[in-house]
Amino acid sequence: MYMKKNSIRIKELAEALGLSQGTISIVLNGRGDEMRISKATQKRVLDGANEMGYELGNRARRRQAQCERGDRVAISVFIPYIPDVKIILGRVLYGLHQVVLEENLPIDLLIRPFRFRQLEKCQKFFSSLSCQGAIVLGMSEEEDIPFLMKNTFDIPVILYNHPTEKYSTVSVDDYEAGRKAASIFRARGHERVGLIMPTDLNKSGSLRKMGFLDGCRYLGLTLDPEFVQEEYISTEGGVRAARKFMEQGKPLPTAVFVQISDMAVGAVRTFLQNGIRIPEDMELLSFGGVMEDYTEPAVSSISMPVEEMSAECLRMIWSAVQKNDRRPLTRVMPLSLNFRKTCGGFPEQE
Repeated sequence: MYMKKNSIRIKELAEALGLSQGTISIVLNGRGDEMRISKATQKRVLDGANEMGYELGNRARRRQAQCERGDRVAISVFIPYIPDVKIILGRVLYGLHQVVLEENLPIDLLIRPFRFRQLEKCQKFFSSLSCQGAIVLGMSEEEDIPFLMKNTFDIPVILYNHPTEKYSTVSVDDYEAGRKAASIFRARGHERVGLIMPTDLNKSGSLRKMGFLDGCRYLGLTLDPEFVQEEYISTEGGVRAARKFMEQGKPLPTAVFVQISDMAVGAVRTFLQNGIRIPEDMELLSFGGVMEDYTEPAVSSISMPVEEMSAECLRMIWSAVQKNDRRPLTRVMPLSLNFRKTCGGFPEQE
């Protein structure tokens, strides 16, 4: 017969399990490991408490979840659902899997999809009742970041490529990526340049834009407002942006920086279909890393090490869980320059 919750006392639970009241109290207060009570005994106490209807506190429920996982660490990975953006998410997951399997870490990855701008609906999962740490990708600057900044969670949280003062992050220098694109164009003798970027820029995209604009001003490159086009983050968005370039009735830029791989593929195809030779009439450089090598012509890119960044996120969260350390740490990963057919490199290096 099951008793109502809270109707059973520790004394009765101790008698039923044949253990001391002190042992029962220590386990139910989440101090079993600290007091060196065996995992088997802790599980026996927690299972018995559940069966007899004892209301477990938060710490006891966390300990019960850990016992059921066999001391494995559960890490939630929050991934936004953004249609047409697929390849980079696969690369992120590859990096996570690589660490778990090749470094043999006792980690269970819990994939938590959320709609872009709606991370707040996942609030209940940012809890030790659900996992022991969290990695968050693809947050919007307007809704998702404010949600994270106004809340304090009882688990360590790492943001993927989004530095803040509150949370740890693994990132690249996005401002430098934009500035580097401008410096490449200047070194190659260009004077009129263009920019294609997605709408709803997050912090990373905004920094790349700022770096490119600042670099153009500093280096004396002409960037007319008509040749700064924002479109939806997709291959088709790149197609539409390129078409808008050609609708201006003005001489086209001789070099264009495209912030996203998917958009670069669409832009290159559209320019070529309209008789614009690449790279003879227009050089094009993207920020990306994978798709560019498989287009014709292959697209030059400034790339961030996507897999390595997600792997480092997991190593950092693992360390934070093991040390119970929630201090915000920042790891900046290096960018790489990949010069292919659509844009050469610095002339002195060629």
